[in-house]
Amino acid sequence: MVQEYKHLYYGDAIANAYFWDKEDDNFACCFLIKKTVAEEKGVRAGAWSSVNLFDVTFNGEHTEATFKLVTTVIIEVGVTTKKVGDFSIMGNVDKKTSQTIQLSTKNEEM
Repeated sequence: MVQEYKHLYYGDAIANAYFWDKEDDNFACCFLIKKTVAEEKGVRAGAWSSVNLFDVTFNGEHTEATFKLVTTVIIEVGVTTKKVGDFSIMGNVDKKTSQTIQLSTKNEEM
């Protein structure tokens, strides 16, 4: 599933997902993507990486779940041109969100 998602949205990128159990039936997942760019128009190297961490926590009665997502995107670009010479730049941005939802007694939403 991860490889198909990666292929549909990011083409020839590299992707992996890791899942692990936490205490009290809770779990977490990390989904990683890295895409490199071909040498073109002065760009000698470039990469785009995304690290997405999901954390799912249920309340004691399993009647609600809290979903937390932290995403970091890192961009690296190396350029070589006559005007600029050799130039490299790297930056990142982080985003966080959280949502708690009520679960039905049959866990239909899960």
